[in-house]
Amino acid sequence: MARCRSWRPVLDDHTHPIDHAPGSCRACWTVCSAKVPRGQVRCTACERALATHPSASVRMALAREEGTCSRDVLELLAGDLDSMIAHTAGARLSMLGRSGARNDLEEVL
Repeated sequence: MARCRSWRPVLDDHTHPIDHAPGSCRACWTVCSAKVPRGQVRCTACERALATHPSASVRMALAREEGTCSRDVLELLAGDLDSMIAHTAGARLSMLGRSGARNDLEEVL
């Protein structure tokens, strides 16, 4: 079994800005090493934490990644209040509709 290779936001109350990139600050970001199925880059918890991060730049980076997001997360991002994120995730969803995508719900069922 593989390990998650994602940065995860630290849920700590501190004075750092929220909009810096994952991994750029050890006070705000930590490396995850949860077990994930082979072929996945990150665990569901990290994927959700990035998708709901308060920084639009973090959510946009997730929406722009190719082949790493589940359909569920892209659907969540397609409803983002930031129109650029919603558009990017919607475009990624339409591309996945033609080529297939990882869907966490299908893996569970």
